Amino acid sequence: MYVKYYDGDIEDLCLCMSYTDTAFGGETTINLVPNGQDIAVTNQNKMQYIMLYANYILNKKEGEQSKAFMEGMHEVIDPELLSMFFPDEI
Repeated sequence: MYVKYYDGDIEDLCLCMSYTDTAFGGETTINLVPNGQDIAVTNQNKMQYIMLYANYILNKKEGEQSKAFMEGMHEVIDPELLSMFFPDEI
């Protein structure tokens, strides 16, 4: 991530502890911490920002879609049958 290796003052990038999601022509701001839109990312808290941002993107943003996919798959294939395979085999 570019933020991690940024040599200058991270505040120059005007980031805050939130994520702006653009979908269907609109924008939604997701606070990574309470009142995140009002908390600037600084050199002191940039690692916290990176961890929160990565967690949101990898675990929360697509979580509902992944859950719905798995529920649908379990309707078609018994979960016990799937348990005998490794993830890369499915």
